[in-house]
Amino acid sequence: MSYVNLRDIIYQKIDHPTYIENSSNALTIAEQWFGEGRGVDNFLLITLEHGVGMGVVINGQLYRGDKGIAGEFGHITVDENGILCRCGNKGCLETVVGNYGILYKARVAARSGRWRPVDIDNITIDQVVAAAKNGESCLREIYSEAGRTLGISVANLIRIFNPSKVFISGRGTLAGNLLFNSMYETVPRILSGNLNGNTKIIVKNWNHEDYARGAGVLVLQEIYKSPANRIVPLI
Repeated sequence: MSYVNLRDIIYQKIDHPTYIENSSNALTIAEQWFGEGRGVDNFLLITLEHGVGMGVVINGQLYRGDKGIAGEFGHITVDENGILCRCGNKGCLETVVGNYGILYKARVAARSGRWRPVDIDNITIDQVVAAAKNGESCLREIYSEAGRTLGISVANLIRIFNPSKVFISGRGTLAGNLLFNSMYETVPRILSGNLNGNTKIIVKNWNHEDYARGAGVLVLQEIYKSPANRIVPLI
């Protein structure tokens, strides 16, 4: 396998400083600078999209891990006999919670006759959400199961990191209570006593411009980077 330095290639083309970052990390930086993560030294930000990602802030620093790939929350195994993930493994969290997994299970339901959309081969996540909100029971159960699995996984994150806050963002949040009612019920059931640590779980109001804001804050972070490499705002 060969690797290319995409940042340098883009820089040579546009002759302007170029920065590349994981999208979940960019959202995390934006939350730290201008959102509810401002002034919070320890928090997690989970992104629900086609896949599932996560940014980790520990002691005010964005944690990237040894090779820069920390936070692959969507690829923790939640069912070793589950469906095949895009990464090549079976039963990853995103096969249950991500829009990728939700769509897969919605198509299975449609092909088995439990749900009757107009065009099975071209189902969109917006159609799935709308049908579930309109009472389609098999789709509601898919979301409820996803929420329970997400709740167990978030509870385990709280045990490991003991964050002040866990933010959940991304297009997947548009499912609303379909997903999060069962998540909120599951987390306290999994945690007990002082293991909770009073962590607040906050589902963000998703805006399609949020990733653009994250990209903008990434540039600000590079311009105003602290010698200590903290991502706390310097302006």
